[in-house]
Amino acid sequence: MAGPGATNSSPAGAEEAVLKTLAYFDIFHYPLTQTEIHTFLPATVSPARVEQALARLLEQQTIFQHDGFFSLHNNPLLVHRRMKGNEKAVELLAKGQQIGRFLYQFPFVKAVGISGSLSKNFAGQKADIDFFIITSANRLWIARTLMHLYKKLTFLTGRQHLHCMNYYVDEQAFVLEERNVFTATELKTVLPVSGDKDMQSFF
Repeated sequence: MAGPGATNSSPAGAEEAVLKTLAYFDIFHYPLTQTEIHTFLPATVSPARVEQALARLLEQQTIFQHDGFFSLHNNPLLVHRRMKGNEKAVELLAKGQQIGRFLYQFPFVKAVGISGSLSKNFAGQKADIDFFIITSANRLWIARTLMHLYKKLTFLTGRQHLHCMNYYVDEQAFVLEERNVFTATELKTVLPVSGDKDMQSFF
């Protein structure tokens, strides 16, 4: 999630970046591996610096580690919750891929990806399947209307939680109005399903 030229190689800066990353995912009670922490840092920090920062923070008991996962809390149940969620995500991802390919058939849809918690390999007991949609130029609202008319039908079968079309972008306006750590994380973790060429252009 680091922006262009956003670097911080000092020990204190690396520790701050690690804590910010863990604090964000702590909102979702989601401990991270060292590799994941490095991936989602809000600044460019070398893997060696990250490892050193983690060691110092562990020594200070500012963060805690269980089974290779780091968290702000000394609670091994968080790791257990994550592992169960990762297992459930495997089942839902296959279903998400199938639904995503179906949504790709709608008029003016150029690409479909999976977003939300499932794109981060996690699914809770009442997990949704969230989709990221790229539409043809100047056809976003038409595509969205058609897809949401279809979603109304899914309420009849109780499958509406499997068809959450949350993000739409126009192929000629690859910009999200909301720019924050949440949308940055969402975009970084989108899993392409269909329309690889348009999805790659977006990235």
